[in-house]
Amino acid sequence: MKKYLLFILVISTVSKAEVLIGEWKGYLPLKVSVVKEGDVIKSFEVIEKEKNNKAFKIAYPALQKSIIEKNSPDVDSISGATETSKAIIGAVKDAVK
Repeated sequence: MKKYLLFILVISTVSKAEVLIGEWKGYLPLKVSVVKEGDVIKSFEVIEKEKNNKAFKIAYPALQKSIIEKNSPDVDSISGATETSKAIIGAVKDAVK
């Protein structure tokens, strides 16, 4: 009986995660996939983007870290990658709205 109860608790904990999709249609159109558990942003990744630029390679990992640490897309843009930052932040905001 105890084994079954533990199994049920694990399933209910795992099932609270949700995957949300957001997009930005400005200068750098892109889509993101955001994983949330309750009110906590666990992770996000860019799943589609039209342009590949150097600024993206700088901004993306920095914004992943700051958005997840702050648990909010209300973070500062990355210097030297302002437009790319706006696109990533905007898509995450769209996903979690």
